[in-house]
Amino acid sequence: MTTTRRFDLLRLTPVLAGACLALAAAAAAAQVPQDAARGSLLIDQHSAEFAQQLRQSLQAHEIERATGGDPTVRREMEMQHLDQRHRQDNLHSRQLQEYEASGSRAAQSGGVAGPAPLPPGITGFASERSAQEMRHDYELNELERSVKAKPKQEAPHWGPTLTDPR
Repeated sequence: MTTTRRFDLLRLTPVLAGACLALAAAAAAAQVPQDAARGSLLIDQHSAEFAQQLRQSLQAHEIERATGGDPTVRREMEMQHLDQRHRQDNLHSRQLQEYEASGSRAAQSGGVAGPAPLPPGITGFASERSAQEMRHDYELNELERSVKAKPKQEAPHWGPTLTDPR
């Protein structure tokens, strides 16, 4: 009985290994974008999103430390961060729509043998993203300067008798 089980397991091992490899290959193929230019655009956009999140997080930490958690400044900062994320999302979706539109026109214009040429606007996408990042950096720096320019009000130091020492 033990020999039969061992023999059955030995016969099933290559089948199971093949099935696992097939599943892994299917998962990898599903993650590969349809064309390299679109994949490159998506990677650049994800990179820009991550860089913006990092800048905003660092700024939030710096402003929280400088203002002592002032709720008015925090609300202003959060609104500015939200506005920047909306503008970035709008830019990215517009770029994807333009890419898709230019790609469909290129596909309709006929097939040239070899790799597909880059859509005409893809080189301008990177410059649009960098211009927007510079604008966001300026806004973030301007907010930090305005916060640091405000005089910080000292909280009263309460002694053990709970009276104001002034």
